[in-house]
Amino acid sequence: MALNITKPGIATFILFGLVWITLIISFSTYWYRLKIESSSSSGSTEENDFTITVNMKYNEFKVTQETSFGKTTGTTDIKETDQNRNQLAIFKTSLAFSVIGWLFVTASLVMVMANIAGLFIKLPKVAVLIAKFTPIVTLGCCFIALFVFLGLPNATKRDCMNSGGNEDTCSTDQNIHFMGSHTEDTGNIIVKTAWGPTTSWAAIVCATALQLAGTIVNIMFQKYEHETPK
Repeated sequence: MALNITKPGIATFILFGLVWITLIISFSTYWYRLKIESSSSSGSTEENDFTITVNMKYNEFKVTQETSFGKTTGTTDIKETDQNRNQLAIFKTSLAFSVIGWLFVTASLVMVMANIAGLFIKLPKVAVLIAKFTPIVTLGCCFIALFVFLGLPNATKRDCMNSGGNEDTCSTDQNIHFMGSHTEDTGNIIVKTAWGPTTSWAAIVCATALQLAGTIVNIMFQKYEHETPK
């Protein structure tokens, strides 16, 4: 049986393979980060100097604290309450679509490899349609995971209000902007707070771009054996 090796086939395999890897990264590490840095304004003392970094995903926080005495790291499991229900829904929805997208891109990789191996000639012609358009499902899942997560600030605000807060107290920068930072200077202490997406969301952005490219190549240029009969 002759192999069906073409440039579009190899390109599609590489692109889908990279998507497969980036989606694994997306659902195996942290999605969001909060970092608080405190320092003395005068710079003469270190007792107020510390950095706290909180990495978040659907089921745990990872807290790292750095002071002049050293560095400590610990993780805390997250339990769903009225104070975090909407936030966890965002994390879990993005995670779910990342996993679903990974399952479909795995199927696409299998079909691309089967085509390269020359096996599609043995399959029904409907297999070509399935192979052509399955990547669209993966692309849709990536887009959903990416854009749903942009709703995290609003979800945080709703959780704040469900916890007894009001429009004014819950309309903080962190509950409005997806990423950002601000600095407070009390005269003696400077506190800088920064927040935004981290590894998993960056992986989803990469996966979406790669999947879009792979889907275009697969639909427009990839030739399956039933389309080029001998």
